[in-house]
Amino acid sequence: MKKILLIFLLFLSIHSVSANYEETDYKKKLGGLLIFNVNPQVKEKFLKVIINKYHISNFNLIGQYNNKEEVLRIINIIKNNSQHKNTLIAVDQEGVVNRLLFQKTKPQSEINLNNAQKTAYITGKIIKNLNFNINFSPVLDFTTNTKDYIYKRTFQQNKENTILLGKRMITGYHKANIISAPKHFPGYVGCNKDPHSIKCTILLSKLKDSIEVFEKVLKDSKPKALMFAHIIIPEIDSVPITRSKKFIEWFQENIDFKGLYISDSVGMGSYLEKNKNPGELVLESFKAGYDMVILPSNYNFSLKIIEYLYSKTENSEFQKAIDRSFNKRIKLFQ
Repeated sequence: MKKILLIFLLFLSIHSVSANYEETDYKKKLGGLLIFNVNPQVKEKFLKVIINKYHISNFNLIGQYNNKEEVLRIINIIKNNSQHKNTLIAVDQEGVVNRLLFQKTKPQSEINLNNAQKTAYITGKIIKNLNFNINFSPVLDFTTNTKDYIYKRTFQQNKENTILLGKRMITGYHKANIISAPKHFPGYVGCNKDPHSIKCTILLSKLKDSIEVFEKVLKDSKPKALMFAHIIIPEIDSVPITRSKKFIEWFQENIDFKGLYISDSVGMGSYLEKNKNPGELVLESFKAGYDMVILPSNYNFSLKIIEYLYSKTENSEFQKAIDRSFNKRIKLFQ
């Protein structure tokens, strides 16, 4: 009887360890799919908690950095504590948005066909030397409407030149060994208000030219990642495309792109819903087919989302999504 009881307890112990391992494993994998925003004032102790407790291995440096020392302080903490083989360290160094004030990049509107590749290459080498490995650039949204919120960040050229400029910039980044993640498919076109604050609904017909720009650049340049806009396309779905499985199905049927699907920041007003748990919304994004999401810039907001997602890692559908996206993330570094 004692032997039977001992065997039973041993079985429970092994089963428990196995279950805990699997649960932890999915949490670690999930940490490889969340992009955590870091500002210059972040405390080392807090950053270590984000890495060690939540297994986060993707970081986007936001805010404005006045010197290399500020950047290297943060990146060294990340690299010295990361639990993943490959740590993704990102930046928005696109021109109008400049995180590195000590090494500004010229606005895309000032870039021409003669210097596009060289400009991206120089920017790429600078950020590579600082240990970044991905730049959320270039902005490929195509619009001729000067009232559009995104217009000032675009190339402000005709469609043909926009396509060429996009290709040449991506080539420049690639030559500098920087992953280029162009944005914001299919374009914040027709949004004359800041999508960080409000919802943006755009008819598919209005996006035709912007989609063509993305389509041709993606086909020829083959970037490894792509950032998507938080817009609603009513002909496809009633929710933002960054939470829409119907949109992902449309995208895969119409666009030749095999890289990572990255959602724009999930703290934006164009993504969030009143009276709905933001963690639940992000779970929808992963289940819809997105591979990575950029968390909000507010730390407490981000932690609430992370905690919610980690509480759902036993869900089989979520586990399938995590496996799918984690395997794609591995290819990012190959």
